[in-house]
Amino acid sequence: MTETNQQDIKHHDLAIIGGGPAGYAAALYGASAGLDVAIVEMRKLGGTCLNVGCIPAKEFLESAAVFQTVLSAKEFGTEIDGVPTINMAEVQARKQQVVEKLVKGLSGTLKSRGITVYSGVGTLAPNESSDPEKSGAPKKVLIKNTESTATTENSKKSKPSTTQNPSTQETSTQETSTQETSAQEITADHILLATGSKPRQLPESTGLKVDGKTVVTSDEILSWDEKPESVAIVGAGAIGVEFASFFSDIGSEVMLVEALDDILAGVDRDIAKVVERSFSTGDFFNSQNFFVMICMPFLGTFF
Repeated sequence: MTETNQQDIKHHDLAIIGGGPAGYAAALYGASAGLDVAIVEMRKLGGTCLNVGCIPAKEFLESAAVFQTVLSAKEFGTEIDGVPTINMAEVQARKQQVVEKLVKGLSGTLKSRGITVYSGVGTLAPNESSDPEKSGAPKKVLIKNTESTATTENSKKSKPSTTQNPSTQETSTQETSTQETSAQEITADHILLATGSKPRQLPESTGLKVDGKTVVTSDEILSWDEKPESVAIVGAGAIGVEFASFFSDIGSEVMLVEALDDILAGVDRDIAKVVERSFSTGDFFNSQNFFVMICMPFLGTFF
């Protein structure tokens, strides 16, 4: 991986905006075909999946599975003094260690394939010519430096009460980028947009505006280092069900809210029924002091 902030314009066969699973996979395919490939990534290589999605969520689930195994150890003839407890700070530390190791490995792989990585926000530059004969001319990508934004993103987040609002972070990112004087331009014969996604917000009519404290998204929940006593999860898709399973296993009271008739809509019903049965032994809670995680837009009237 080659980091670059030079002001001279560099040309590549293929420029990819976004360094997540789609972006880096395409970059590796392109490089294997002999193309000069560049990736523009505004945060961390690996995108949502590696940093605030699939990988950290699976680490959470593994920690919960180990915790459940310890709780049932006596059934297998293993005596444990005292009552086992979950240490979310240690869960976070292990999760982050795994994520950083994978990000480092990905960076090394891209570097070994000769793929250039630009740190910053990539923007398509307008076409300066309307001449059809010049339609095959190299396309421009403007890159605004986001070093100070990356520093903010890397800072450690803590318990639910101090978690930041992702929409606030995004606004801060934009403000930081516009204040940066460091910007550069690259050209490429082909450009691939692989910008990824971010959590959606609930309609204002629900009264559940993400504030980063009581109402949060999956981005913040993956940085909590304290176990919530209770949590309501809006959206029973794959993400919502994953977190419902995790929090239930570590001892939190869980309420799973879904607008459709069944959980895991779109998933094979035989599989969804297995998950439903596993949740059927749980209890809904009746507390007024709970945290809410938004996994999808809620359709209809809330409660």
